[in-house]
Amino acid sequence: MSTVGELFLEHKAEKYHTTTLYAQVYDWLFSGRRHITKVLEIGVKGGGSIRSWEAYFPHATIYGVDCDHLEHLETDRIKILTGRQEDQEFLKAQVIPHGPFDIIIDDGGHHSHQQQTSLLALWPHVTVGGIYAIEDIFYAFDAYYCPPGDKSTIVFLQEQVNRMICRPDALLLQGLHLVQFSYGLAILHK
Repeated sequence: MSTVGELFLEHKAEKYHTTTLYAQVYDWLFSGRRHITKVLEIGVKGGGSIRSWEAYFPHATIYGVDCDHLEHLETDRIKILTGRQEDQEFLKAQVIPHGPFDIIIDDGGHHSHQQQTSLLALWPHVTVGGIYAIEDIFYAFDAYYCPPGDKSTIVFLQEQVNRMICRPDALLLQGLHLVQFSYGLAILHK
């Protein structure tokens, strides 16, 4: 079986540090989960990563959310949902009905408000034992992606960790039991 890194290379996935850090973390996280049945990727772009997930998870339907019309990427197991990740009505009407999802990977718009909106809307639709990964969280330090006065996704996640430890009754992400950070990645476990 191919590794995530090998598949990212084969399918020309447009991920930052694809074959090194992200791929290594994903192999570590997902190697025992190849049997899962539903994956959601936010941000499809050229389709390299969604094709990689289709190959990596042979029994899964892979749903892709993108603001561009990318239906030409669809196969029997890849389904494209056209809309914006920060549009709660789109998420409710078009994405959530396909859940619950075993894995959600957010490689969408990278703006903090986009990441947090989709996380809050989709977290209840992650299976118990599932994973929600947010890529490229380092953009939180760029004023274009997190304007002054906005809460960065990193700070938002730190608050959730504090609540998980000290005030689980105030946790916005019910069922959250582990948060991991790696270079550019936040990984939430349900």
